[in-house]
Amino acid sequence: DVLASQLRSTAGLLADIEADNTGLRERETVALQQAAEWQRMNARQDQAMMIASAKVEAKEAGIRRLEAEFRDTVKKLERILSQRNEAKLQIRKAGDSDAPDPVPRAVAPRSP
Repeated sequence: DVLASQLRSTAGLLADIEADNTGLRERETVALQQAAEWQRMNARQDQAMMIASAKVEAKEAGIRRLEAEFRDTVKKLERILSQRNEAKLQIRKAGDSDAPDPVPRAVAPRSP
């Protein structure tokens, strides 16, 4: 009778342990599912960050290209302005003296 009682008690303990194990497995499954979802969310965030970073890099490259074009345009305008000022100076010099005109004149082509 004592042996049967101990067996029932042991069987009850085993059933409790099995129930606890089942509960733990269920919680582990839920935790793994949550971890997988977090990994997917992190992957999406990483992908979004990479895309955003690529867009920023492309915009920065575009800005650098525009800055270079702007500098080239400024240099061209400075050369044109310098040539214009030089031509004005030469015209003033020519008007102040009897020296020949330093600006070459276009010659009309002769008819055959």
